[in-house]
Amino acid sequence: MDVAVYTHPDMLAHSAGEGHPERPARLQAVLGALEDGAARIEVREAPQVAREDLLRVHPQTYIDAIAGAEPARGLVQLDPDTAMSPGSLVAAERACGAAATRLPGDMAVSGSSWTRPRAGSAPAMASM
Repeated sequence: MDVAVYTHPDMLAHSAGEGHPERPARLQAVLGALEDGAARIEVREAPQVAREDLLRVHPQTYIDAIAGAEPARGLVQLDPDTAMSPGSLVAAERACGAAATRLPGDMAVSGSSWTRPRAGSAPAMASM
């Protein structure tokens, strides 16, 4: 194995709307393309993020605001490019957990988190 890929079925619960790049079909297509075995990967379960890991990069007030924004149905726009759907919060928690996971040096040359929504690139007080 050359690359560990972190993902989870919970990530398929996030949908930013029809035609948006952050949609379940896109993640399914990428993961499906890897099933042929040509790539030397090991798919690993993305864990839910630990609260202390989130607090390293975001203040508690921001974490609470995002957690409280998830709709029971439909979409909520957090900014012009970021929408939440039912299931987005757990998907984001898995994406952040994947980003926070440390790879043991003897288990993988490199690792990747293939997630929707993406994790690890948002400023401390802004969505991406």
